[in-house]
Amino acid sequence: MALRKVQHGFTLIEVLVAMAISAVIGLLSYSAMSGNINSIEISRQHQQRMSDMQLFFSVLSRDVRQLANREVRSGDFGPVLPPLKTGVAQVNWLELTKFGWHNPMLSNRGELQRVAYRWEGDILYRGQWLVLDGLTDIGYREVELINGVDNIEVNVLSEQGLWQSEWPLQGVITPGKMLEVIITFNDIDEVRRVYALQ
Repeated sequence: MALRKVQHGFTLIEVLVAMAISAVIGLLSYSAMSGNINSIEISRQHQQRMSDMQLFFSVLSRDVRQLANREVRSGDFGPVLPPLKTGVAQVNWLELTKFGWHNPMLSNRGELQRVAYRWEGDILYRGQWLVLDGLTDIGYREVELINGVDNIEVNVLSEQGLWQSEWPLQGVITPGKMLEVIITFNDIDEVRRVYALQ
């Protein structure tokens, strides 16, 4: 009786099959993990974008709600500017005088402030003057609020109930009844806000 030699280990075919199965499992695991990492990054970018938009509209809403019905003088002997001035064709698409400029250091100044919103390229800026009357570029500061803006529309509801894209109208100095701001972003459809002015 011939003794059979007992084999210990795997044949070459078994090793190749095991390696192929391991490679397929590894590839599937990598693609799943890569997909999860990409979706986490996209979620983080969307969350940051929503946070930026919320900050922008919070600042805009605060400024509009604190609108002061007070005219200001531009430059030393310049023209009188209305409390609210709009028009996308102008340098500042929205300019207004507002209450609520906090004075914690009790500096020798009032609590009214003139602010402006400017659109250049795809970026919206908010500027403010440090002096209310005698507006010049010397006391003007500006910060970037949000980017990715494709279009802006601003309308003011007149006392007659008509929406006007330029404000003030000839001979009108009051702010109007309502302010409508429509902003189209490059990654989100248009966002519309309507504010009561009276």
